[in-house]
Amino acid sequence: MSGFPRCIHASLARKASCSWLFFDRLDYPTDDPPEWHEWVTLKLDAGTVVTGDLALDYAGDLAANYERHNLYESETWHAQRAT
Repeated sequence: MSGFPRCIHASLARKASCSWLFFDRLDYPTDDPPEWHEWVTLKLDAGTVVTGDLALDYAGDLAANYERHNLYESETWHAQRAT
């Protein structure tokens, strides 16, 4: 799915306006309600676009996860590169 159709599906899936995103829906004029503090997800399943949502903090503490999974600076990465 290319960029433009992806934007259309994501826009239709978001049932709220958001002035921070410069996104205004006439049919959903409430600006950034708490129940829409989430990510809109899209996937293509057998030619059909399926929408979903994820909590903004679904990945947990980003700084801690970065340190846990950052192999570039770790000794493990350097050891892997040496072999």
